[in-house]
Amino acid sequence: MEAAVGSLVNKRSLHLVCGSFSSRWFKMAQAWGKEPVKLEKPPGQGFTAADLEAHLSSAPPYEAVFITHNETATGVTNPLSDLIDVIYDQGDPLVCVDTVSSMAGMPVPVDELEIDYCVTSSQKCFGIPPGLSFASVSPRCFEKAATVPHRGWYFDLLNLEKHAQKGHYPSTPAVTLMYALAHQLTRIFDEGLDHRWARHRTMADKVRAWGQEHLSLLAAPAFRSDTLTTVSNTRNIDFADLTAFLRQHDLEIANGYGDLKNVTFRIAHMGDVPMERLDALLELLTVYVHR
Repeated sequence: MEAAVGSLVNKRSLHLVCGSFSSRWFKMAQAWGKEPVKLEKPPGQGFTAADLEAHLSSAPPYEAVFITHNETATGVTNPLSDLIDVIYDQGDPLVCVDTVSSMAGMPVPVDELEIDYCVTSSQKCFGIPPGLSFASVSPRCFEKAATVPHRGWYFDLLNLEKHAQKGHYPSTPAVTLMYALAHQLTRIFDEGLDHRWARHRTMADKVRAWGQEHLSLLAAPAFRSDTLTTVSNTRNIDFADLTAFLRQHDLEIANGYGDLKNVTFRIAHMGDVPMERLDALLELLTVYVHR
């Protein structure tokens, strides 16, 4: 994510912010001394094509637009295709997309959507330990990076590409995790991408149904994620006590993030989570909520 900010923007960038994680790209741009602009939605809401069109039609040109596909704090999925269509209708900025919690769990047709820079990581839907990040980088990105004079070193896309063309890296990579990735990619394609995406959707439907029956959901219906669900804590559950209860059964969920801590909690249904494990979690949550 920081490589995109450092290598692809001289001054102006637009950041679609709908939660704590999408806000990070904006904060990174500030930390790099750029001139980022924030277009923001309240928690639980995503962006529509009309939202973006209204902004872009009256704003000066941007060098890049930064979109978080799946906001991990709120369980919101933004409609990539609709948003990117608007971006290219209104101008020609680079399109940078964070798919950290969606890639391998939901369809992300990078080439079809003409995404210039698409970043993801190993620990979410890929289902392997944290420590790797991946990015696809378009030729337009390398052309733009050549016009940015101060790109840093570790995150310089041109430096990374120069070494990649020689078949190595500018610094020591996490080789053991690469073996894990190779193994997991075989398992993912053996499952089949369509089947994997459908499995995530089925799990999401089950969790959403549970959340609506017993509490409520933070994300608006049009933007609900297939990889994680943010549940509103309408019963004022003591999350620390709930965590202790679940850990007795070797299960764990996440508290709300940032300003949403304790007022929401998050259930991940991504990666290699089996349906029976999810069913066990929901049964225990039902017992706890109504005890």
